[in-house]
Amino acid sequence: MLKGKQFIAAAVLAVILCGCADRTAALEKGDFSFELPDGYTVSDVTDKNCSIVRLEDSAVVGGIEVTGLKRRDLKDSGSKNIMLYLQNDFHKTNDIEFIASHWGEKKPIVCVNLTRHEEDTEEKHVFSHTFFEKDSCVYHMWFDGNVMDLELENQFLPMTGVDSG
Repeated sequence: MLKGKQFIAAAVLAVILCGCADRTAALEKGDFSFELPDGYTVSDVTDKNCSIVRLEDSAVVGGIEVTGLKRRDLKDSGSKNIMLYLQNDFHKTNDIEFIASHWGEKKPIVCVNLTRHEEDTEEKHVFSHTFFEKDSCVYHMWFDGNVMDLELENQFLPMTGVDSG
């Protein structure tokens, strides 16, 4: 009789753990159905990321990806985890300069203007990064400063829940 109860307890635990695993996997899958400004679309969509493409010339101007960051990282005024993400996962270098700003209480976002110094040349490459929450996931929207300017990037802010005013 004891073995039967142990088996039932183990089965219940397995079902609970499977349910938790499915929930975690579902949260990591991105929803890239954002309303983009006229003249832009998403392409190369996967579960984790997509590219932002300018229709006029088919140029990839940036992208959006799901991160492992949490909402609390958006509220952390030191931006430690966001900067670790940018250095280790996105740019994969420590040779950067950045300025970060935090906006919003109810819908917090973090904007990072970053300059990456190329290690083998003296060239600098400018990027802008915006981190925001949607459906319990923290998204990272980035733009390549060589093909996008700040005025055009501001057209994308409404999709983060912030008015670009």
